[in-house]
Amino acid sequence: MTQRFGDDPQAIPGSKALRKAIVRAYDSGTHTADIQIVGSHPTLIPSVRVATNIPPADVVSGRQCSVLFLDPSNQDDAVIIAIQGAAPSGGASDHKVIVSADDTTADYLLAKLAAGTAITLTELNPGADEDAEIAHAQVASGDLHTEYARLTGRTGGQTLQGGAASGEVLTLASTAHATKGYIRALDNLVIKDTIAILQNAVVNMRKSGDADGWVGLICDLGSLQSFPTPGQMKAITGQLSASNNDASASSQILGLEFLAANARNTGSPTIANLIGCQAKFSAAASGATITDGAAFKAGRASSVFSTFTRAMGVWIPNVSKGVDTTVYGLRVDDQTLGVNRYLAWFGGANPNLRVDAGPPPNAALTTEGDTNIWAAIMENGAVTVRQLRWRQQSSLGATDKVAIWQ
Repeated sequence: MTQRFGDDPQAIPGSKALRKAIVRAYDSGTHTADIQIVGSHPTLIPSVRVATNIPPADVVSGRQCSVLFLDPSNQDDAVIIAIQGAAPSGGASDHKVIVSADDTTADYLLAKLAAGTAITLTELNPGADEDAEIAHAQVASGDLHTEYARLTGRTGGQTLQGGAASGEVLTLASTAHATKGYIRALDNLVIKDTIAILQNAVVNMRKSGDADGWVGLICDLGSLQSFPTPGQMKAITGQLSASNNDASASSQILGLEFLAANARNTGSPTIANLIGCQAKFSAAASGATITDGAAFKAGRASSVFSTFTRAMGVWIPNVSKGVDTTVYGLRVDDQTLGVNRYLAWFGGANPNLRVDAGPPPNAALTTEGDTNIWAAIMENGAVTVRQLRWRQQSSLGATDKVAIWQ
């Protein structure tokens, strides 16, 4: 059985009324609901319009709702403006209700609605069928909806979780557009678990589209603009320490490992360089004096308890295979620029072995010649670095020395 609200003896023609009701049925096609006014006889008011900002999923049978009757004698002017028991459906500052009426008189609804504190009324289509928008500017002031991420930040921090079931992921994308931008981490990015012992961490990164091709990880700190100048700047730094108290030990502990591999056979490609690790150094600014520059520097941290059977600054194991044409354990190309040029320098200020770069000095004689090799020789308690030379026996002078290899 249904009833017209105009049949309610408490209704006063021409007045507005806000009543509490219960949703009994919902029609998603028309976005209307059948309701029962709380306190009335168990009869229904059918097809009451639901405000457009209320999601269909919130209009559930049995939930209480607030119904605004603009004209109690005409239920067609009624609209459900709120559903109790549903999650918030508006944005952080966009809580609006649209009320409609079948009237073409300008300001018809505005004349019947009264704006309260922080409430604004806007007529959307004056002179046509009336629509009035009711907006509340202060509904979401503060931090009312803690189940949602707060873009301006939340006291105490917040956690974003991608899923609730096993194996689900959290995916971040720069834009929905086909031309992608970047995801920028403005502060330090730390990857670790809740107990600060991270295991099996995998960071997959790929960047495409620039002249360098695909780059797995880019560390670009930009130009130094801070003041005062920091004592050190490091693009990548890390530490790996094994501390197992159950007497177990890893067979290998590697601080940094890279593998450059070719897995393509189709087309028999020729790859100019296959380098496991490449390091460079540069000074782009003019006027700076750099005392030492090196692409690679090996050092050792302090070791108090452990004893090394062999300690090596650089270890090059056997890299040769039977299919190789030419194999170098260590190759250093000639150094062509600079005032003093050396291919190798082993030792301190007076090296034990020194190999100069460039061609050896020219003796301009057919009876003698020089090499680029210099060696430290102990001579009666004093160490002297001497150049390896040769001279015909018939041309040996009184002060010449003969090297004996044994």
